[in-house]
Amino acid sequence: ALSGLYAGGHAGAGTTIALFELERWPAADIRAFQTCYRTAVPVRVIKVDGGATGKPDVEPTLDIETALALAPQASLVVYSAPLASYGRSTIDEYTQIVDLREAQVLSTSYVLCERDVSQLVPGLIASENTIFQQAAAEGITVFAAAGDSGSEACSRTNPARKELSVNDPASQPFVTSVGGTSLTALGPPPAEHVWNDRSKAHGAGGGGISGVWRMPSWQAGRGGISRYSSGR
Repeated sequence: ALSGLYAGGHAGAGTTIALFELERWPAADIRAFQTCYRTAVPVRVIKVDGGATGKPDVEPTLDIETALALAPQASLVVYSAPLASYGRSTIDEYTQIVDLREAQVLSTSYVLCERDVSQLVPGLIASENTIFQQAAAEGITVFAAAGDSGSEACSRTNPARKELSVNDPASQPFVTSVGGTSLTALGPPPAEHVWNDRSKAHGAGGGGISGVWRMPSWQAGRGGISRYSSGR
C-alpha cells in the first residue's frame, strides 16, 4: 500500500514522529531490528514524570519498530511515562508532546474503553480533547489505535461486558482512529479486508459510535449514521 509513496521518494524525510508510550522496551531488540532491516533512525527518548518503569513490554517495541519500518527516513522521538499513574501520565505526556511542537505526527496504541476511562479517571477524556484541539491547531496529526476487541471495546477488561463500546482516545473528534486489516494478496495493489479473526477473544479491529462525543460535522457523511446511532 505504501509502494507509491516510496516510489515517489517519500520515506518520512523531514518528518518527526512522536510515540506515546507508558512502558519500557528492550533497546537491544530495537538495535537488532534496525540491523536486520538496514535502517539507521536515531531513537531519541524523552522521559516524562520520571519515565516508564517495570519490565520491558512488547507494546512499545512494536510501536517503535513499526514506525522505523514504515518511515525509515523520519526522525523518531519516544516519550515515556509511568503506566501506574495512567491519568496523570497521559495528560503530562500528551501535553509535553504538543507543547514542544517538535513532531508533525503523534501516535499512540494505548487505549481504554470510554466508560472505563470516565469511571477510573473522571475528567480525563475532556482534558485530552483540549490537548488534541491544540495539536490540530499546531498542525500535529494524532493517530490512535482502534483497539482489538471489535465493537465491544469494554470486553477487553471484562469479557462479560458485551455492550457496544469504543475506545478513548480513538473516539476523540480530533484524533484519527486506525484499525487493522488482513492482507489476502500482496498485489499490486494489495488485497485486504477488515481484521476480524473470530477464533480469538480479542482479534478484531475496534470501531463504532462514541457514547461521549456528538458527531463532528466532518463525520456526518455516508456511513456515519446507522441503526445503532441516534443520528447525532
